Amino acid sequence: MEECEVPVQFMILTLGGTREVGSHKRFNLAKVIEIFCGTLTGTGDGPHRRQGNAHSFIALDIEQLLDLTEFKQEMGMNLGSILDCEPTDVHERVVYATVLEHEVENDHERGGIPYHPKEISWLREFQTKQGIECSLSD
Repeated sequence: MEECEVPVQFMILTLGGTREVGSHKRFNLAKVIEIFCGTLTGTGDGPHRRQGNAHSFIALDIEQLLDLTEFKQEMGMNLGSILDCEPTDVHERVVYATVLEHEVENDHERGGIPYHPKEISWLREFQTKQGIECSLSD
């Protein structure tokens, strides 16, 4: 077996990768998620899926495990370190789930929800036909 040189600086790969960088651990994490969302919900998992989609929700009382302030500080450092990662050549930045959605929500709160011009045109026509005063802006 060929030796794997570990670079001084490295990044965690997405689920998958090679054995040398822990692909088996990533596979097991994916399998645990599949068990929670498929097996425990009765829909089956992987090639044994029997019906539709399934979801699983778990609620934890964090304060039973750790001081809430300490948890928030730890999570802030953890998530901040993800945002501080150097992106690959094809991406402008590294983000985690909900970052982009949160930014879009903030943009919409500040500037409104953007609609396609055809949607605005259709709504204006509909309002006119119904005798409703149009309050949409371009």
